[in-house]
Amino acid sequence: MKKFFHYLLLSVAMVVTFTACSDDDDPYFQLPETLQGKAVTIISNGNNLSDAQCIYSLGADHKTVTLNIFGTAAGKAEAASDVPAIAPGYILPGCADVTLTFAPEITATGASYEGQGTSTYCTYTYRVTFTEAAVTVEFKDIVMNSGLILSEITYTDSDVDHMLELTYNGAPMMGKIVKYAPAENEYDKAVITLSGATLDLTDMLETVSASLPLDLSKLKTIPTPGVFPGSVSTDLTITIGSDGSFSGQGETDYLTFKYSGTATASKMALNITEATLKNTAIAGTWNPVPFAMEDDWNSPNYGMPISNPIKFEWISDAPIDMGSGSQIPTMLVGHLLSIMPIIPSEDTQLTIPQMLNKALKSVTFQPDGNIVAEYVPKALSTNPAVTSPVNLAQYVVKSDGEVLVFLNPQAIIMAVMSEGSKSRADGNLDLGQFQSIIDALAPTLLNMVQNGAPLQYTHAGDDLSVFLGTEVLKPLLQAIIPVCQNQEVLEALKAIVDQNMAGMGDLVKNAMASLPAVINGTTKLEAGINFQKAAQ
Repeated sequence: MKKFFHYLLLSVAMVVTFTACSDDDDPYFQLPETLQGKAVTIISNGNNLSDAQCIYSLGADHKTVTLNIFGTAAGKAEAASDVPAIAPGYILPGCADVTLTFAPEITATGASYEGQGTSTYCTYTYRVTFTEAAVTVEFKDIVMNSGLILSEITYTDSDVDHMLELTYNGAPMMGKIVKYAPAENEYDKAVITLSGATLDLTDMLETVSASLPLDLSKLKTIPTPGVFPGSVSTDLTITIGSDGSFSGQGETDYLTFKYSGTATASKMALNITEATLKNTAIAGTWNPVPFAMEDDWNSPNYGMPISNPIKFEWISDAPIDMGSGSQIPTMLVGHLLSIMPIIPSEDTQLTIPQMLNKALKSVTFQPDGNIVAEYVPKALSTNPAVTSPVNLAQYVVKSDGEVLVFLNPQAIIMAVMSEGSKSRADGNLDLGQFQSIIDALAPTLLNMVQNGAPLQYTHAGDDLSVFLGTEVLKPLLQAIIPVCQNQEVLEALKAIVDQNMAGMGDLVKNAMASLPAVINGTTKLEAGINFQKAAQ
């Protein structure tokens, strides 16, 4: 019997102890019994309702909450209005008394709930948040029963609650934002703002940085191009029909277009049609010029390229020093790059022009601003040519001889990160040495992503050359000068070259060491592709 009472007392003590711990040390937020002492904020359609009141009730289960929110007009008969405004004393259009019942999600620091509701004249969504000191109730996404939207809403293709379905000349366009702002006191009108969505690479770069000795924080958020090439942001003033539809036409500095769509609180469908560049000087399909060498012994140009898809011209006051008194004028660099077989391909070595001719079949500058390429994956002749999707790369002719090119930033960043990981896996080079390049180039590259990479072009008859000019390339090369002066990098580069071209490592190392003087002395540097008009 004594033993029985001993265990009984022990059990009671354990129950009391655990109960006390549960009450005192519960890691979750406790819903309040009353709102006394808490700051209560009521927001409707973005406006703080200072005259609104809130009656709070906690259910017997301590999980369910009922809020009765009312304005100074509560108790008056609801009156419909042709103007869907939230009048003084009201919480929603024509509604001064709203009751919400819900079971919020509880965390360690608070509680919150998001839901949808319907009143006599409109539908809406609401969000309620609880903290130790405050309660906030926000009504948003307010849509009249007639279909008119009262709230400012931001639509993206990644927000399931405010989904954007955007097409550009019939093809889906991803990574964009449309902000909807109804006109004040004219709720059948609105301004929609079209722009690019900021690409957040924080998670991906943190993963990459964990395996690489690089700080990539300057590249964690990428501003992207707008919907229309050459325009970071475009405003359209629209009139909304009773079914939420709208249509119209517009223009930017570089193109004209038509548009149509529908808008609800949860989704916008927007179709850009008949988009056409104002300047179509280089529009059409172009093939890279085939590579050919002069093979006539009697020609003064014997052994020189007479047809070359690579456009490369470099003029500098300083020569490239190969060591042992051997120097190469920069004007010969393009020739050497054209004739040296330095790219492994299947069972042979190819020159850069040969590889370009194998890989790239054509480039089409479409009249709507899209750039479409036909290419062979991995440049293997056994692979069939494929065509890149539209809305991946775009362009505008900014002025005579100048073109802006806009690329898909996510595709570029993923390719760069992939190649960086491969270099690290080789174990031949400490990528931490390249931190200075990332820091120096990040602002310029981010600006080019959003505002376009400035390229030059020359166009005469069936010939077209598109290339980067000195004003772009020289600052980019100047960013690598610290790396050219780093002995660890030079030795690693020498080892890599010797693995592929025995005996050439010292020459390349010496050439790299002389680049700072060559770059600073550069007076002309152009690199790009020579095209010829494709047969019709």
